[in-house]
Amino acid sequence: MQHAQTLEEQAISEAVPGPLADRLAQRAAHLRDLADRHTRDRRNLQELTP
Repeated sequence: MQHAQTLEEQAISEAVPGPLADRLAQRAAHLRDLADRHTRDRRNLQELTP
Protein backbone atom coordinates (compact mmCIF):
# COMPACT_ATOMS: atom_id res chain seq x y z
CA MET A 1 0.00 0.00 0.00
CA GLN A 2 3.03 2.20 0.16
CA HIS A 3 2.95 2.60 -3.62
CA ALA A 4 -0.69 3.69 -3.47
CA GLN A 5 0.18 6.28 -0.84
CA THR A 6 3.01 7.62 -2.99
CA LEU A 7 0.66 7.92 -5.98
CA GLU A 8 -1.90 9.76 -3.85
CA GLU A 9 0.76 12.19 -2.64
CA GLN A 10 1.81 12.85 -6.22
CA ALA A 11 -1.80 13.32 -7.28
CA ILE A 12 -2.38 16.13 -4.78
CA SER A 13 0.82 17.92 -5.75
CA GLU A 14 0.26 21.26 -7.44
CA ALA A 15 3.08 20.44 -9.85
CA VAL A 16 1.04 17.65 -11.46
CA PRO A 17 -1.47 18.63 -14.17
CA GLY A 18 -5.12 17.83 -13.52
CA PRO A 19 -5.60 14.91 -15.95
CA LEU A 20 -2.43 13.21 -14.71
CA ALA A 21 -3.45 13.81 -11.09
CA ASP A 22 -6.78 12.14 -11.83
CA ARG A 23 -5.06 9.09 -13.34
CA LEU A 24 -2.68 8.84 -10.38
CA ALA A 25 -5.56 9.00 -7.92
CA GLN A 26 -7.49 6.35 -9.88
CA ARG A 27 -4.45 4.08 -9.97
CA ALA A 28 -3.93 4.49 -6.22
CA ALA A 29 -7.57 3.59 -5.57
CA HIS A 30 -7.24 0.54 -7.81
CA LEU A 31 -4.11 -0.64 -5.99
CA ARG A 32 -5.82 -0.21 -2.61
CA ASP A 33 -8.79 -2.21 -3.88
CA LEU A 34 -6.49 -5.02 -5.05
CA ALA A 35 -4.71 -5.06 -1.70
CA ASP A 36 -8.02 -5.15 0.18
CA ARG A 37 -9.30 -8.02 -1.97
CA HIS A 38 -6.04 -9.91 -1.50
CA THR A 39 -6.28 -9.55 2.28
CA ARG A 40 -9.92 -10.61 2.31
CA ASP A 41 -9.30 -13.63 0.04
CA ARG A 42 -6.21 -14.68 1.97
CA ARG A 43 -8.15 -14.67 5.23
CA ASN A 44 -10.94 -16.74 3.68
CA LEU A 45 -8.47 -19.31 2.34
CA GLN A 46 -6.71 -19.54 5.70
CA GLU A 47 -10.05 -20.21 7.41
CA LEU A 48 -10.77 -23.05 4.98
CA THR A 49 -7.35 -24.67 5.47
CA PRO A 50 -7.28 -27.16 8.38
